[in-house]
Amino acid sequence: MNLVKKMAGILNIRTFLILIIAFNIFSACKSKDENYPQMIIEDNFLRIVDTFAYKYGTFRPLAVNPRAISDSLNSLYPELSIYLYKKVENNNIVENEIRNFLKREKLDNRFNELINDEYSVFTFNSTFSKKIGRYNISFDSIKYSKIKYAGEVKISNFKISNDLGYFVVQLSDKKESQIGLIVIMEKINNKWIIIKREMLYIT
Repeated sequence: MNLVKKMAGILNIRTFLILIIAFNIFSACKSKDENYPQMIIEDNFLRIVDTFAYKYGTFRPLAVNPRAISDSLNSLYPELSIYLYKKVENNNIVENEIRNFLKREKLDNRFNELINDEYSVFTFNSTFSKKIGRYNISFDSIKYSKIKYAGEVKISNFKISNDLGYFVVQLSDKKESQIGLIVIMEKINNKWIIIKREMLYIT
């Protein structure tokens, strides 16, 4: 009888441990799925925002003359600070521009089907890299710093299917000059690749 009780106790402990392991694996998978859009943005960040600011110190210079270009090439910025909007939402104002772009570019018909899918709304979490390339990334308003401030990055209208996706990225300087770009992605060999990055609007 004692042997049976011991065996039952061992089985209960094993069952309990298996349940804990299974729960941890499930939680990790769920967390990974929830962060999936963030991982796509993070992995492709330099291609999304470009390295234009490495030379000019800003995403959108209001005026660039030949001398400024020459000077900037001789004095590249080793570090830059940027503000990244934490929440990714749907911006209805640019919806027509997106649809017109997709029709005009005559992309794969699969992209036309993607138009009718729902947008993903999410918030970047604390695991997002604080530095990518020369960019020091902050979710808080940029305070005075010795590091040159390049501007703001805002991502919206994020939509992906199994192997296709697109979103809009808005880059702006401290003088509120803005440029909006559409980023087209495709999943190739299990990796998200940017296949097109084109201007949607400029202010």
